[in-house]
Amino acid sequence: MTLLTPIVYKFSLRDLNSSRTECLLKLFFASDIHGSNVCWKKFLKVIEHFKVDIAILGGDLTGKMVIPMVKEGNSYSYEIFGSMLK
Repeated sequence: MTLLTPIVYKFSLRDLNSSRTECLLKLFFASDIHGSNVCWKKFLKVIEHFKVDIAILGGDLTGKMVIPMVKEGNSYSYEIFGSMLK
């Protein structure tokens, strides 16, 4: 994942009185974190640091696979490659 400065869009809106209002929108997009906790934390820090209006995290969010885990009492179990593990 490569972190860049957010994109700032400048656009105009018209209200009901037909007057124009200029608006700024800060957008941040990142992708391909591949399940990295470090990249996820960086993504969250960028949102806070640059005070972005919209942040999008797209594509390749997990590592090689997603494995559902089931809570059973105080422990968890999961199945991987046909074997049940706890």
